[in-house]
Formats: sequence, C-alpha cells, structure tokens
Amino acid sequence: MKDKLTKLKSMWKTPPQGRFLTIKEMLSYAVAGIGVSFIVNVISIFLTAEMIPYMYQIDVIHGRNIFTICAIVNIIAQPILGNILDNTKTKWGKFKPYILLLAPIISVLVMMSTFIPQNMGETQRVIYAYATCIPTLIIYIFWYNAYNMVAAVMTPVSQERTDMLSPVGLVLGFAPTLINLVTGPIRSAFMKIGKEYWAFRLIGLVSCVIGIVFVLQILKIKERVYQAKEQKEKIHFFEGLKLVLKNKPFIIFITATIIGSLRVVMDLNMGYVAQFRFDADPGKALTIQSFASLIWGFAATPAMLLLPLFTRKMNNKTILIIWQSIACVVYGLLGIIGFQNIKIGIMSVIVITISRFLIGFNASGTLNPIIMSELFDYQQYKTGQRIEGFMQSFFTIATGSISAFLLYIPTIIQRKMGFQPANYQGDGYVPSAQDMEIMTRWFNLAAIISCVSGILFIVLMLFYNLNKEKYQKAVDFLKENAVSF
Repeated sequence: MKDKLTKLKSMWKTPPQGRFLTIKEMLSYAVAGIGVSFIVNVISIFLTAEMIPYMYQIDVIHGRNIFTICAIVNIIAQPILGNILDNTKTKWGKFKPYILLLAPIISVLVMMSTFIPQNMGETQRVIYAYATCIPTLIIYIFWYNAYNMVAAVMTPVSQERTDMLSPVGLVLGFAPTLINLVTGPIRSAFMKIGKEYWAFRLIGLVSCVIGIVFVLQILKIKERVYQAKEQKEKIHFFEGLKLVLKNKPFIIFITATIIGSLRVVMDLNMGYVAQFRFDADPGKALTIQSFASLIWGFAATPAMLLLPLFTRKMNNKTILIIWQSIACVVYGLLGIIGFQNIKIGIMSVIVITISRFLIGFNASGTLNPIIMSELFDYQQYKTGQRIEGFMQSFFTIATGSISAFLLYIPTIIQRKMGFQPANYQGDGYVPSAQDMEIMTRWFNLAAIISCVSGILFIVLMLFYNLNKEKYQKAVDFLKENAVSF
C-alpha cells in the first residue's frame, strides 16, 4: 500500500517511463472538461431540433430549420476557423486560447437562448429562436471541437490518451448526471405554477456560471506533437481536401457517421417518451425521469472503466460495432413491440430505463475523440502535414451539413403525423387519447428509423481499416522522422 502511494505521489509531477502525462495535468484536463460539460449539456438538453419547438412554443419544423441553417453557415465558417486553428502558435498553445476566449461568449449566448422573453406572439418567438439559437450552435461546435482536440496534442501515445480519457469521461459524466437529476424536479415545480420557462432560465444560468469557473483549469495542461520538417505554415481548403482524400480511414469514418446519422432520432425523442409515459401527469413524469436518469446515466460508467481494457484487446471499430449492435437490437424491439403496448406508469419506467441503460452502455463520447486523434496522426504519416483543425472542420461540415438535410426526413414525417411538442406545454396539461395515439405512432417509427440507421452505420464501419498495427507503424515513423517535439 505504501509503495502504491509513493508511486502515485511521484506520478503527480513526473510521468511514468515512456509516458508524458502527470496526474496533475490529467486532473486539470478533467476539471476543465467538467466546465465544458456543464455548458455543453445545457445545449444538448434544451437546444436540440426536438426541444426548441417545445421551449419556444413554435412549429416543429423551425427546430430543424435552425439546425440546417447552422450546417450551411458551418460550410463557410468551419474551414476558416479550422485554418485559424492550424496556424495558431502562441505560448499558451494552439487550442487553449480559443477555449478560454470563447467560454464567456458561448455562456452569454446559452443564457440568452434559455432566457426566453414572455408575452410575445408566435412570429416574435420564431425570430428570437433563430436569432439566439443559431449563433449559439455555430460557436459551440467550434468551441467543443477545440476542447476535444486538446487530448490529441497532450500526448503522442494513443493508449495513454485512452487511459486518460476513460477516467476523465467518468468525471465529465458528473455534469449531465447532475443536470438531468435536477432538471425534472425544477421543470415540474415551475410547470405546476404555469412558469416552466423559469426552469430553462435557472438551469442555463447556473450551468454557465459553474462552467466558466471550471474551464480556467485548461491553463494547466501542455500541448506536445512531433513536428515534421516539411510541415507547411498554411493549408488552403482545396489543398487540404486533396490531403484528407488520401486518408481512407478518415473518409470511411465520415461516411459511416453520415449514413448512420438518423440513429439518434429515437434517443432525441426519449425525453418526450418519459414525459408522457412515465406517469399520466407530465409534471410527475419529469420528476420520475430525473431519478431514473441516475440509473441509465450510470450505464456509461462500466463502459468507460472497461474502455482501456477493450482498446488493449480490440480495434476501435470492433468496439464501436459492438456498442451500436446493442442499440440496434433495443431500438428494433421497441419499434416492433410498440410503445402503446407498454402500459403508462411503472411498466414504462422499467422498460424505458432498462432500454436506455443498454443503449447507454457505451463510451463512444470518449472513443470518438481517440479515433479522431489517431486519424490526425495517420494523416501526418500519409501526407507529412498535421492538419487537425482542417480535419475537424471538414468532419463537422461533411457530417453536419448532410446529416442536417437527412434529419429533415423524420422531422417532416413527424409533422405530417401531427406530433407538435408546442401543443403539449401548459399548466395542468394532460394528453388526450388522440394525442397519445399520435405520440406512440411517432415513437414507434422513430425507434425503427434509429434501428435501420444504426445497421447502416455498422455496415460502413466494417470497411474501416486503421487497426492497431497500422497505427503503431505510423507513430513510429513520425517519431523517427521528427525534427522537434
């Protein structure tokens, strides 16, 4: 025991042989991540294409329009921002200045988006939604990408990234767990007095204040990369495009993500499933959902704990395929059985909680940045150019823009079926039999859409060929040919 304590004490400021990260630095990264997570999770809960129509009480099509506009703007903005990242050289590093600079800006935008003025007509609410949500979502993508890219430059050792990001992922899970736990009771309390909008305001404000304080810890981490002699100062868009087209695993990963983009449809509607099927009273259902979220929110914990072991034994694509296969089975069963056959109340609570636990048993939020980090290194090996900013921007553009248009398909279907979340808000609202029929028909279809999309994702990922051996060969080459570190 004494030897272990001595070893941990030594690792606080000195990394182990062949490694680069100290416990102190990893902890700083984790604490900063908690701050990022608090702000990002408010966006993930409230500023979705599915939730915006409910919050602002506008037509469901506007939520999808907002995301599509963001995707179109990103086609222009992200390459510019990515190029700025690739050409940033400061004493604080590449990514830290942007994380720190944008943190207060994104916080203000989030608070504006959740602080919805009352007593406005529908047209005014639509304008306010577009004016606040669009800049929030555009800047948030760049800011969140910058944080995720930090892990790629903290250490050139892939397994060390995994060993760091796995426990860090557990720490980052604190923010969504806490937010989900308090969101239901807070919304329920304000719903009873007909002022649910105050719940959105309060959660947005508190999360942003906590986020800003914690993000400051990013100052305590270092950035390290192998610098190639032939690295160019600036990569233009079409030149960068030619470079990434040589990276076959990267193109396959992008394609799989696009083709499988509709696998999130059911997950994005699970909040409505809980709100209207956990209890006949939507307010009580929200409170039940918050406590049930502790169970399904825990599902990622064993997956994250096992991730370092998984990555030692299996290739990344194998892990992703296993996790997605579990989700496909669950979505498929829910769609075939039908939500109308799962009784409202305790039966729905049990079935949905188990389902969400099984779907949540993955650490893809941690594994995806690891995959992207390896693709950054592999890109440098293939072309001699390290272009993380361009690659991340290109990934965002390709997946975001095409997915935004693909997601119109379920949104238009939802609208034609008559599922308008804005109609289900209000003091004392209880769904009618007709409302419940519309809801369940939409939930069943959403589950099937997610299942089919997930299967397509799996099929494409079978062609992903960056395995452990190929990646290690690339890293060894970079190390041998580096002129600086």
